[in-house]
Amino acid sequence: MGSKNLKAIAVRGHKEVEMKDRETVLRLAKHFSANFKEKSPDNAGLNDLGTAQYVIGQNEDGQLPTRNFQTGYMEGAKNISGQKMKETILVDREGCYACPVKCKRVVKAEEPFMVDPIYGGPEYETIAMLGSNCGIDDLVAVCKANELCNKYGLDTISTGGAIAFAMECYQNGIITKEDTQGVELRFGNAKAMVEMVERIARRKGIGDILAEGVKRAAQKFGKGAEKFAIHAKGQELPAHMARAKGHLALAYALSPLGGDHLVTEHDPAFVPGAPSFFSDRVKPLGILEPLELSSIDHKKVRRFLYFQNVFSLMDTLTLCLFAFAPVRYFTFDELVELVNAITGWQTSLWELLKLGERRVAMFRAFNMREGFTPGDDCLPERVFKPIQTGPRKGQKLDKEELRKSIKLYYEMAGWGADGAPTRGKLAELDLFWIADELAKHGHK
Repeated sequence: MGSKNLKAIAVRGHKEVEMKDRETVLRLAKHFSANFKEKSPDNAGLNDLGTAQYVIGQNEDGQLPTRNFQTGYMEGAKNISGQKMKETILVDREGCYACPVKCKRVVKAEEPFMVDPIYGGPEYETIAMLGSNCGIDDLVAVCKANELCNKYGLDTISTGGAIAFAMECYQNGIITKEDTQGVELRFGNAKAMVEMVERIARRKGIGDILAEGVKRAAQKFGKGAEKFAIHAKGQELPAHMARAKGHLALAYALSPLGGDHLVTEHDPAFVPGAPSFFSDRVKPLGILEPLELSSIDHKKVRRFLYFQNVFSLMDTLTLCLFAFAPVRYFTFDELVELVNAITGWQTSLWELLKLGERRVAMFRAFNMREGFTPGDDCLPERVFKPIQTGPRKGQKLDKEELRKSIKLYYEMAGWGADGAPTRGKLAELDLFWIADELAKHGHK
């Protein structure tokens, strides 16, 4: 879409959606509306504070990306938290049609920036990437940057990642005040951060380079800037620490989309001591034991593979993870019941998970056809360096262990040493036509 200068495709229907068993669908929907707060503690927090509820917890656990992922802890994180937003500039809560969770924030401010409530308010990812990751604890500045991103159609994660990258380059003398046309682009400078959002959107000055993303910007800057470019497959990493969460390390390296935090469930719900509410819900997948948060051993690889197929399924069915992910509201049994009620099919959890797996395989085959190699299943050097401060000071990923885990994942997923799905796996997924397409590009 971007290569065609296309910002969006809008589709609006006026007919009622047909359902085979309308009563079952309504029963499940009403049950969700009446019980989502009590049945899922996470959804109760989403209703009250939005995803900004995670800011303080992430910071206290040393997992709030700060100063371009140098650390996971920032003094003053409470100033950009969901609680602070609720106490100061929150004016409304909104959500998707008919959804009772209403996780969207609506904010309004006058000083030091005028923030228009029509553009909503920042989510956790936005707060972290345009706030702490840029060393900024000014909530109104973050809200203003969020407004500009929404106005111009910019992704807040990538925009925040690009600005934080530029700030570290500025800090290390790779770019100068002359390059920034007088902007003192240092960590903690809220005014400079907001200004850079505008410049990126308008491709003005250095913003023209940063608009290309951190991978290409680092190539243009040179002088060692690559070590400050925090991305996977060219996509800026979201606001979660791969050095702390094993699932996220594997996801960032192996996702066909690159840096994406929504291709798997996150680890904290399934660690020793986590509430049984979470672990009980994934037993239908054969996931029966808790695993340490940062581990990436063979057990974690297996769990990631299963969760990846679950999240791929949810994307295929266009389901919201705040309702259907394993740690949220609907169980797998209820998901199957809902699909059957809408379609009239007699499907099963096994068949639906195969649907998710099929999507992952097709993504991978597309990437391989377009020139991706196993060398692209990698993470930025920063994750192999110790976290500098905070509760997780000194924690890092082991590069060799990650390499072995990726190789093991290939074997579990049915991919060859070249990273492409094997002919046998494609045949099993009823995608054998893709095997012939891959063969044209050297993948046997």
